Amino acid sequence: MIFKNSIKTLFLRINKKNLGYGKSKYTLSLRDFVIKLTQSKYEFEIDVVLCGFPRSGTHWIRNVISKSLKKYCQTLEDIDYSLAIKQYHLPLLKIHARSMLVAKLKMFFLMPPTKSKKYIYVYRDPRDAIISLYNMYNILKKENLTQDKFLKLYDPIGQYFWEINSWVLNKNKNTLLFNFEDLKFNPKKTFSEILNYIDSNANLNQNSFNELVGQVENNSRVKGVLFGWKDSYSSYKTLIDEINLKLSNEIKLLGYDE
Repeated sequence: MIFKNSIKTLFLRINKKNLGYGKSKYTLSLRDFVIKLTQSKYEFEIDVVLCGFPRSGTHWIRNVISKSLKKYCQTLEDIDYSLAIKQYHLPLLKIHARSMLVAKLKMFFLMPPTKSKKYIYVYRDPRDAIISLYNMYNILKKENLTQDKFLKLYDPIGQYFWEINSWVLNKNKNTLLFNFEDLKFNPKKTFSEILNYIDSNANLNQNSFNELVGQVENNSRVKGVLFGWKDSYSSYKTLIDEINLKLSNEIKLLGYDE
């Protein structure tokens, strides 16, 4: 098993770009590599794997569930094996993956042996999600990419198309689906459904609903606005027009206004 896990680790450097944020991730430190090898004989049990299109609330969900369960819910990008090996059990593991198959492959190559049966996928109106993603890229990279360059460089529309058709429209078994708008319109009801899906005995921590979370937080920037694209067409005309053109079918099937 140790030999098998060491072979798996050789593939880590292949994935140099995170599909969601365009920066190097999914690499192991020397400490984590050693822990990974020494723990190969153990199997990590994961209650639920959380996936979602970037800027659709996955960090928010992870924080609320973590505070409600009073257990640290980790992300694959920065998993701390020194914490994980204390219980060999992760109630929630966040992964960015274009499909369930990709999620399983990432866990296979980047983690010790794992056992997971249930998944959650969250999505958002593509115009709001991609506009938010565009703004976040410019903040992270400290530059001002044009909308045209952003679309050509990162292809967020292609990513959204792939993920929605793989996760949502394909209707995978053992997968709880919901959208970001549900979280904003009725957070208590939606978070309760998520929490019950993971652990029916836990109490929902409503105080965590308004905590700032995520990789990019700036109090001067409006975040999580529902259907904000409708009031900012002139500012994001290139993005919105391209999204409406290429994702018209997905927008209709998901029930969003055209």
